Amino acid sequence: MLHNEARELLVQGYEAAHDAKGIAKAYSVSKWTVYRLAEQKRKTGSVAL
Repeated sequence: MLHNEARELLVQGYEAAHDAKGIAKAYSVSKWTVYRLAEQKRKTGSVAL
């Protein structure tokens, strides 16, 4: 499980590069986790647990 700071960095990386597969590999999560966190950030403005 990622802590809040890592979640924020993950979403920032995804928003900059739009490379879910690469970001997922870098953070050892699935690409679906990357998409889910990006969607959560869009809807709520936060990626906090």
